[in-house]
Amino acid sequence: MSGSGARAKKHRGLLEMVGANPGWELHVTPNYFVISNSDDSEFLNEIKNRLEAIREQYEIEFPEELALEASQAQAKRRREARDKDRDGDEPAPPEAEQTEVESASPR
Repeated sequence: MSGSGARAKKHRGLLEMVGANPGWELHVTPNYFVISNSDDSEFLNEIKNRLEAIREQYEIEFPEELALEASQAQAKRRREARDKDRDGDEPAPPEAEQTEVESASPR
């Protein structure tokens, strides 16, 4: 795995870690890193397949759009509470809400 993103950086770190620990291996799936000292490839494949199947179902049940809506609603409630606590100060700008939502986005 190459690149400079967070996943690539994590991958490099995990490769170093397993390289320093004989008997341990890093297994990569599209969404997860699995570290194991098991040589049972059937078991490891089952674990990786189940992880990905669980994630797929989770993304169906909780789509990213709903997560973003929930984050926006939560940010709005925080902003309103902060404005209320300021007692007479200027309300927080809408950009503050957007910044909080963007930082909460999982992707």
